[in-house]
Amino acid sequence: MNLPAMNARISRRTWGITGLALMCAVTVACVSSLRLERPAPTGTFAVGYTETTLTDVGRNDPVMTSQPRVVTLDLWYPASDVTGLSPEPFESEAVRDALSRFQGIPTFGAPQPAHAYRDAPMMPGSHPVVIFNHGYPSYSHQNASSMEALASHGFIVIALAHPHESLLWRDASERNLELPCTTPSTEPCRTCRKTPLKRRERWRNSSQRNATPRTARRTTRRVSA
Repeated sequence: MNLPAMNARISRRTWGITGLALMCAVTVACVSSLRLERPAPTGTFAVGYTETTLTDVGRNDPVMTSQPRVVTLDLWYPASDVTGLSPEPFESEAVRDALSRFQGIPTFGAPQPAHAYRDAPMMPGSHPVVIFNHGYPSYSHQNASSMEALASHGFIVIALAHPHESLLWRDASERNLELPCTTPSTEPCRTCRKTPLKRRERWRNSSQRNATPRTARRTTRRVSA
């Protein structure tokens, strides 16, 4: 038995395993330390946030046709006082889970706090209104930093989510619902008639063909608080 050769092989294997373990540890440490720095609002007002749903009794749901159509609304607005309130996260757990399933975005780490405070009292007076309509198949919070910036300058921002077309929306009972293609399944979804894998491939191919992303549509009017 050639002991020196055996010892050399064991030594190389030990160093190889040790090196691989160190690389994994460094990678995990680097990834876990990643943190996207969101810009702070530049206006003079604190920012409030709330969410609600509206039921359109004049139209039926496009998929569940026996039920009226429900529209999800998320609102950012200038707040008069945020004392004792905690900031909302930029992305809720439901949004992060849906993004992970649909786009493969990892969900490690705690949600980053935003600069908006849920149900804070609105600043009295008249405010211009911006209606934000996201592109398909995104979600109402996709431009949360922009919403906060506008609200800090005195705007009310209303973001829409569309049933069965947005990545995430709510029904009349405030229950979160996902785009069917994000749910793990081998069956075609009722919206696009494709399996989740084929749906994601079609969406990614379409995104690559479009050099410029679809812009959100905005309209403006004034309302009083």
